[in-house]
Amino acid sequence: MVVETTWQTRTGWVIVREALLVGPWYHGRERLRAQRRPPTDNEAEGVLLRTVKCVHGSVEMAVDCDPVFDYGRRDAVWEYAGDGFGDAVARPAPAAGGAAGDGPGATAELRLVTDLRLGFEGRRASARTTLHEGGTAFVALSWGGKGPPASYDESFERMEATSEFWRDWLNHGNFPDHPWRVHLQRSALTLKGLTYAPTGAMLAAATTSLPEWPGGSRNWDYRYS
Repeated sequence: MVVETTWQTRTGWVIVREALLVGPWYHGRERLRAQRRPPTDNEAEGVLLRTVKCVHGSVEMAVDCDPVFDYGRRDAVWEYAGDGFGDAVARPAPAAGGAAGDGPGATAELRLVTDLRLGFEGRRASARTTLHEGGTAFVALSWGGKGPPASYDESFERMEATSEFWRDWLNHGNFPDHPWRVHLQRSALTLKGLTYAPTGAMLAAATTSLPEWPGGSRNWDYRYS
């Protein structure tokens, strides 16, 4: 469940890796109220991580983070967190006719951490850089979990730990020696990735509630697990 993509441009090559991080259980001092099954040794960290490494030449890279809240009804308001330009927090804009903090989802918060220099334009946070051979960068978006990595080295370690978790999980499966074995394994990983760990419920559709066309009223997906 780690996506790795190699990109070739006119000037160079980069390898991009991205994943939703899984790490060791970190709620050691408090019991999660949502937990209905015995906890395992691992827990979702609430972090979407992307790393980039330039392996040849030079490549121009851009980051654009453009979140919305309350199912698209509220734009994001960005501000820096801490020193420098690499740590930012997005919160919902005030509701129409109301004050900031009003209404459902008003306390939601996203944190964006990167080793690049972020700038804000409206509801968007952006960064740009040129990576040269051997150069690296990372960007992590987190919400209410363990918190994002603070450096590329930490990002690499947590990405590897996530890969190892999924390999170990797959090794416990009983897959026959068959030409379709790799497809069975991929299907198993996909179904596991759609499972809500605290209860075991499986998401009926990853695209739930998306309309048939943008702005349309008809959709054909299940709305809950």
